[in-house]
Amino acid sequence: MSTKLYPEVKLASAIEENPSLLFMLEYFNISSTIKNKTIDGICKENQINPCLMVIIGDLYNNRINTPDISQISADDIPVIIKFLKNTHLHYKNEKYPEIENLITKLKDMAAPVEINQIEIFFKEYFKEVVEHLDYEDKYAFPYICDLLKNGSDCGSSFSATEYKTHHSDIETKLSDLKTLLLQHIRLEEGLSIRRKILLKLFELQNDLIVHSKIEEQILIPIVENIENQING
Repeated sequence: MSTKLYPEVKLASAIEENPSLLFMLEYFNISSTIKNKTIDGICKENQINPCLMVIIGDLYNNRINTPDISQISADDIPVIIKFLKNTHLHYKNEKYPEIENLITKLKDMAAPVEINQIEIFFKEYFKEVVEHLDYEDKYAFPYICDLLKNGSDCGSSFSATEYKTHHSDIETKLSDLKTLLLQHIRLEEGLSIRRKILLKLFELQNDLIVHSKIEEQILIPIVENIENQING
C-alpha cells in the first residue's frame, strides 16, 4: 500500500511509489512538466481542486474505502466529468484493444478450446462495457451538465437515482477471466503473452475500481445534494 497523499506531497515522488498515478495525470489532462512540484502546485497550474486530486490519488493508492468529499463541491463536477470521459476514451481506444490483440496472439500460438472461450468471453464483456460507458456519455453526463447550468429548468426526467440504479460493476467480471487464465489453462507456448494479458487485466481492474468509486462515492452524492437543494 502506497503512502497517503497530501497537497504538499511532491507529485513525482508519489508516482515513483505508485506508477498507476500516471493514469490519473493522463485523465486529468495534465501535460505540463511536473518537475519538483507538489500536488497543490500542479493543481493550481491546472485549475484542479487539490482535495479532489488527493482523494483520487488515494483511491489509486488503495488508501481509502469511502472518501471524505466535504471539500468537493459542484464547482468540481466539470473536472470530474472530464476525468471520467477521458477514462472512457482510454478503455475503448487503448486498453481493451490491447488486451484483445494479445488474446488473438495467444490464440494463434496456442489454440486449446479454452482460448476460444476466453476470446468469446472478452468480446461479450467488452460489448457490455461499451454499453455502460456510452450510457454515461449519452445520458448521465449531459444531464449533470444541464443540471449545473439550468438547475430546476433543465427539463429532464433523468436523476442521480436513475444513474445509480443503472450503474453496474463492470470491473468484477474480469476476475473470472483472470482466474481462467491463471489457474485453469495449461500452455506449452505463449507464456509471456499470458503474463502480459494478466498484467493488463490486473491493471485494468484496478483502474475500473477507481472509476466506479469516483462515480458512486464522489460524483453521484454531489449531484444528489444539488437535486435535493433544487427540490427543497
